[in-house]
Amino acid sequence: MSHPAFLTFDEERVLACVDEMAEEMFDFLARLIRIPTVNPPGENYAECAAVVEERLLNFGYEVTRLAAIDSLAHSARYPRVNVVGRFARCGLGRTVHVSAHVDVVPAGTGWTVEPFRGLIREKKIFGRGAADAKAGLAASLYAVEALRRAHIAFDGVIEVSATVDGESGGEAGMGYLVDAGVVRAGQTDYVLIAAACGVERLRFPPRCEPSRGRPLEASAEEGALMILPASDVPMEMRLVRMVDRAIRSVLVRAPEYVVGPAVSECAHVERSGVRECLLYGPGRFELARQPDEHCHLEDVVAGCKVLALALLRTLREDEDDSPRRIFRTEASH
Repeated sequence: MSHPAFLTFDEERVLACVDEMAEEMFDFLARLIRIPTVNPPGENYAECAAVVEERLLNFGYEVTRLAAIDSLAHSARYPRVNVVGRFARCGLGRTVHVSAHVDVVPAGTGWTVEPFRGLIREKKIFGRGAADAKAGLAASLYAVEALRRAHIAFDGVIEVSATVDGESGGEAGMGYLVDAGVVRAGQTDYVLIAAACGVERLRFPPRCEPSRGRPLEASAEEGALMILPASDVPMEMRLVRMVDRAIRSVLVRAPEYVVGPAVSECAHVERSGVRECLLYGPGRFELARQPDEHCHLEDVVAGCKVLALALLRTLREDEDDSPRRIFRTEASH
């Protein structure tokens, strides 16, 4: 539950919209899970791209499909198709790019439920990709949609991308977006990777440099997350501050700061020159790639709320920013 003291009237409206859309968001997530985008070899990417594209168009985005035809992984049988949606409001401002990969590792053994059914049971949604990273993709789309349905206007641009090959280096996914100039310094201000994390966690890529000047190191234990002391968190980064505050507003608690294994999307963002890149998603890191992978429905909702507030606050004016940036609320949509 969100603490009302932390919210403006406009933010309360946005979070109310998330609650109203919850069942719709769960249905969309289940639909994504039912598309077995298994990598390797990269199955059903085009089908998944079509589903995401349809939803983005319905939500008012300008949509572009980007097929990585120059990639060695791309073929007629297994096309590498990325989808980018651009949602602009009132005028010039910051650009935030939110991305999630749609590919999943093979289901493997040990499941007690069908891995590609998108089963909802006991207030959880099960399936390969439920935690990593289709819950993050669904939450991202509906976070922006909450701003639209609440009739919030802002100066700036939100981009949402569904990319391929996140499980295999991302060269044909986020790497291709960087090579094509979709994500680049001077155009993109912030990148948020909606990867498996945990709704209460703010996750840093291992190469992020905090204010003390030394790089963050991943945990010595392979595949684990390491707790990051609050004193090492780079709060001078605007995106960090906004996600931090959003977690506090929605969960009414301080986030847990973590740094974990390298994520391919972050490596590509780093070479793009974009300085602020962060990971946040409702799917739990510990459940990713495991048998009976799942995500709690309440975490999907809470994660969507955090993303909505973080996006809104990143794009709106505050006391630390130039007065040239203006935020306003539309009377009607």
